[in-house]
Amino acid sequence: MKQLDLSQARTAVQTGGILAADLRPAGSRFYVEFETRSGPALLVTTNTRKPRPFSPLKAFETVRELGLAGGRYSLVQWQPETANVDRRPRPDRKAAMQRSREAVQHDAWFREQVAAGLASVEAGDTQPFDAFRRELEAELAA
Repeated sequence: MKQLDLSQARTAVQTGGILAADLRPAGSRFYVEFETRSGPALLVTTNTRKPRPFSPLKAFETVRELGLAGGRYSLVQWQPETANVDRRPRPDRKAAMQRSREAVQHDAWFREQVAAGLASVEAGDTQPFDAFRRELEAELAA
């Protein structure tokens, strides 16, 4: 079976080389297979050349974005209940979200500190600043 990546498939559609698309389910994902003038072809990733899995909605969107008006699909082997099993773990996203939450918490704390400082200055209370200055001078002298 031939393999086409997304740009090759787009070119083949524009030149009339692809007749139709078949959406083939495997678990909770779909794979796109094309009916070409020279036989079937499978949509693969550009770098690894492995079959490219799609969520159901994304599979239909991809076929439409390629410029194909129709095709065939079968739901016999589609198992939407396995969607969580098929999902890849993303430890990088978990760490990024954790850093984001920490940044939000730090921002809230910082804003509280600034607001408290401004309030004390507006009230004419320089005691917090004086205490900070004394601590800083003591550290610099040591």
